Amino acid sequence: KHLKKTAENLQNARGVRMSDILMQYGFRIEQEPQEVDAKVLPLPTLSFKSGGAVQLGDGSWNLNGVKFASPADMNSFAVIDLVGDSNRTPSVLSFLQNQFKVMDKHGIELPENIDPVAAAEVIKVQCKSGEFDAIRQCVIRAIDNAKQYFIFDRAGHFRKNNVWFKTKAVNSETGEIAPCLVIPPNEQSDDLSIMLPQENHMPTHQVTWNGGTPTKARLRVKVVTGSDIKEVVDPFDFRFYKGKYEAQITPGVWQAAKFFGFMYLHPSGRDEDHIHPEQRQCHITPMISKSVSDIECPSVVFAYLPNDDASTYHILKMVSKFDCGVQSQCVVATTFAKQRNPDQYCSNIALKLNTKLFSICKRSRAWNTAFDSKNGIPWVAETPTLVIGIHLSHGLGTDTTTCVAATGCLDDGCMQMAQDLKVQQKSDIVGSLLMQEITKSLCLQFCLHNKCMPDRVVVFRGGVADTNFDAIIDTELKAIRQGLFDVVSSRVDDFECLNQSVCQKKGCLFCTPLITFSVGQSDNVPRVVPSERPTTKSKNVPSGTCVDKLIMPFQNGMQLATSEDKIPREKPAGTNMQLFEVINDTGFDFLLVGHGGLKGTSKPIFYRTIWNENFVWRKNEASTQLTKEKLELCTNCMNFQYGTASKAIRHVPVLEYSKRLSNMAMGYVGYLLGRKGTSDSYIGLAAREPGDNNGEHEAPETGPDHYIKSDMKHRRIGSGLKTVLLPAFSPYSISEDGTVVYRPPFRPHLSA
Repeated sequence: KHLKKTAENLQNARGVRMSDILMQYGFRIEQEPQEVDAKVLPLPTLSFKSGGAVQLGDGSWNLNGVKFASPADMNSFAVIDLVGDSNRTPSVLSFLQNQFKVMDKHGIELPENIDPVAAAEVIKVQCKSGEFDAIRQCVIRAIDNAKQYFIFDRAGHFRKNNVWFKTKAVNSETGEIAPCLVIPPNEQSDDLSIMLPQENHMPTHQVTWNGGTPTKARLRVKVVTGSDIKEVVDPFDFRFYKGKYEAQITPGVWQAAKFFGFMYLHPSGRDEDHIHPEQRQCHITPMISKSVSDIECPSVVFAYLPNDDASTYHILKMVSKFDCGVQSQCVVATTFAKQRNPDQYCSNIALKLNTKLFSICKRSRAWNTAFDSKNGIPWVAETPTLVIGIHLSHGLGTDTTTCVAATGCLDDGCMQMAQDLKVQQKSDIVGSLLMQEITKSLCLQFCLHNKCMPDRVVVFRGGVADTNFDAIIDTELKAIRQGLFDVVSSRVDDFECLNQSVCQKKGCLFCTPLITFSVGQSDNVPRVVPSERPTTKSKNVPSGTCVDKLIMPFQNGMQLATSEDKIPREKPAGTNMQLFEVINDTGFDFLLVGHGGLKGTSKPIFYRTIWNENFVWRKNEASTQLTKEKLELCTNCMNFQYGTASKAIRHVPVLEYSKRLSNMAMGYVGYLLGRKGTSDSYIGLAAREPGDNNGEHEAPETGPDHYIKSDMKHRRIGSGLKTVLLPAFSPYSISEDGTVVYRPPFRPHLSA
């Protein structure tokens, strides 16, 4: 429109036609669109636990009657009701009853040993105001109610039925997250104790009888099954399910049982040494004590909203994540009330919950993915590969903040995610320190999840104009390399790069994972329409349509991503890396329509690869060359891995989730800065300070100033660790004295 208006002004003022000006430079205006050859990329194979392979209809499928491939577990929950008594919408308990029923059908594990609907009635908190302070207090009270009910057993439900609250806890011996059973404290004490599975920690109690020597023993449950057959089972194989006792005598098979009593398994293993409290006078003390902060509760907060008011949503998300470090799930009562099929609506929420409740203990995924009979995403599944997506959201007008969100794939199916969030002053380029810390956070989570470093890293960056490519390489790519080097060097004592004279402890391709950097441009890109009118309802090109010829030969011919002045062809002595035999770079740019368009004209994503070491080098024999064709294929397959909806999406999921998180944070950054809702600020600008980053090498900070949590300003820790805004979702545990321990968070996905 602007070009047309300019041309009209020229013609009216001076009698000059735009076509005459363009002809002087060898250009002409065509009235018809450019016709090019396109291809439809092959689809991955998706499958659920039940129902076999999924029938993909132009990039979408349904969830009717399926069990998720690897269901999540929801060990506990809190409830906030902002609707109250209303004749127009169902009550929150009515919704939860329907939601729990659908979650159970999909295989998601509900809280064990209780009736979840009855528990919801006890623990729910009603909020009658939409103001910031009122909502904040209700969230905190709802979470405390959940802790009192599940952890401390204030209602006496677990103690009465001789069962325990099953959840997750930090294993003090390993620093990892492990399943546990919480032993209810007695009425005179709030001291908490837990039992761990046998493979994590065999003894559960210390038993002393008749003043003798204390003995370490494991609690066992005596049950009666079938035809009055007495059995002894582990506490983890015993439950109170839908009002009846069940036991696992055969692994994986629950059967009806009757509770008969407790006993303690003596380490000797001899039956005569086993301790039966009813036969001997014993003093029994649990062995593993825990603080409340080491035990996950609740797993998620359900918020039942009267409408889709954005401010209420943003307050709930901010308080649940920043104040409480807990996942949340918002549900709009009026939307639920309008559903012709409430189960379908609840299935969509169950899908989101299955994704956001992913944990290292329960590696949930809604569907499995394979291509050409091989599990995982093509090329990505060959060798440990970390895929990262980064997106920036900017404040409008005079707002000077930018929210930087990043998402990393922890599995070879690119469906299990970890995320990180930073805030900086407005800029299109991520500051060097923030990018370094984002990389370290996601790489550490990958290492904790897979017990190894990635061999390769693929970065998808959203919202970058062509004019910023050089700045991205000079600032962000170097910071990514530094972050990877910091993680590599922290895992090996006295680490030295074989290319030390060039590397200089800043990282290089010979000591860090190989990097591919691709920019996903979504604005001002060509539309792709079929040359012949299709018979489908949408009249769009099908999902997976790819154009990689004719419209971008100039960029592809410049070898921007693999030129020798960027990526060396000589390796230092002693390295096992190998150079690919054929390095014929014909470019990596392509347009991809990943989604099935329903309305209007489908807008593709223009993927511009500006750095590709995985085309030139490989770390091991399992790695193949990342050609343009393989990059197109794995990108298209990743579009089907969006665990929040049963359809392929426009962006790759790591970019879409990062976009969701950055937009969500942009919605509540005013509350964080104390500009809205409260005069207290959660975050403030960090002072630039020299020094190392907790003993690791920290590059001089370049780029815009960044924000840190207000309570981090005076902590005696490195400036990099101070950028952690959401410690409950990070791979760090920072003690009061500044000691840092790496450990996986309970639930690392923030924006499903």
